[in-house]
Parts: sequence; structure tokens; C-alpha cells
Amino acid sequence: MSNWLIILLAGLIVAYVFSRIDIHINITYQRSASDDDLWVHIYLQRFLVYKLHVPVIEVTEKSKLPWLKSELHTHNEQVGTHPKRERRFVMRVLHIYLHHPRRWRSLMRKFRQYRDLYYTFANQLAKSVQCERLRCKITYGSEDAAQTGIMVGAFWAVSGLAIKVCKSHLAFLRQPEIRIIPSFGKNSFDIDFLCIFRLTVGHVIIASLIFLNVKYKGVAGDG
Repeated sequence: MSNWLIILLAGLIVAYVFSRIDIHINITYQRSASDDDLWVHIYLQRFLVYKLHVPVIEVTEKSKLPWLKSELHTHNEQVGTHPKRERRFVMRVLHIYLHHPRRWRSLMRKFRQYRDLYYTFANQLAKSVQCERLRCKITYGSEDAAQTGIMVGAFWAVSGLAIKVCKSHLAFLRQPEIRIIPSFGKNSFDIDFLCIFRLTVGHVIIASLIFLNVKYKGVAGDG
């Protein structure tokens, strides 16, 4: 009996230690001239477990319809996005909406169901997410000084609103660092953005259990 108690106690200690492991998510976005660069790093404690790099974001056009195109770099492979395939998907969805209303309503019911499940998981997880650092530097300029002033003011207004919304959902460990720099007399639009989130494995497990519980209740209710 004592051996079982020791095993149980050891298991509880290991589970507690594992649940307290920190997860850090670092998101970096840089834009200089026409070059875009997006990095996502995920760390367990100090060990890198996942890396995503989107080095190029460009706009392609077909039939005068703009579409984003980029390349994704992970640990083991480089994957390019497929604008043609994505356009076909959008056109197929549009065709269902215009010509098959019953099927469209069914799709919308499924979409709302999974959307609600996602919101449940995201809201529960957001309660435990902490923002360790948020830094954003925007440099904007044009040859028209009045336009530069108006746009800089607009960037300040949008950034202030965004920070207010984020603070209502996330805990900030330090004040966000926001800089909007006007560049008069020349056309420029540069962005340097860094955001570091922190949560624990235990928070992910709890949010996942709540998600599965809500999903199970939904399936049982439908049945």
C-alpha cells in the first residue's frame, strides 16, 4: 500500500512540475521598404521547440483581384503558399452561397459550432496569457507633409485603441512600447514589431479540458 502511495505522490509531483513549465511565444514582424519578414518562435522554458519564418509577403493579381503570396519556413521544410488553390477555394465557397442555399446554411451551422468552440478555448487561454513585452515602432512618411501628419495621427489613434482592447483581455507585465515616427519629405513605411507572450503548460491543459468538455456536451445535446 505504501508503494502505491509513493508512486501516486511521485506522479502528482511530476505532473505539478510539468504543469508549471513556461511556454514563451515570440512574434516578430519587420517591414522595410517593400520587404516583409515574420518570425514565430515557441519555447518551452529556454528550449526552442518550434520556429516559423515567413520571409516574403507579396501581392499577386489575377483578373485584377489581389491575393497574398508567401513562403513558410519551419524546422524541416520550406513551403510556399498557393494563391491559385486558395482562389479556387474562395470561388467554390461563393458558388455554394449563390447556388446551394441549403448547403450554405448547413455549412454556416457547422462554422458557428466550431467558432464557438474556438472562442471557448481562446477565451479560457487568454485569461492565463501574460504579455511580457510589446514593442512597436512605425516609421511613416510621404512627400506631402500634411498627409504624413494625418497618417501619423491615425496610427497613434489605432495603436491606442488596440492597446486598450488588448489590456482588457491580457495581463501586461510591462507597459507597451509604442513609437510612431514621422518621416517628412520622402515616401517610407517601416514597421518593427515584437510581442512576447508567456503561459504555462498547465494553463493549456486546463483550457483543453474545458474545450473538450464543452465539445462533448454539444455533441450529447445534438444527440
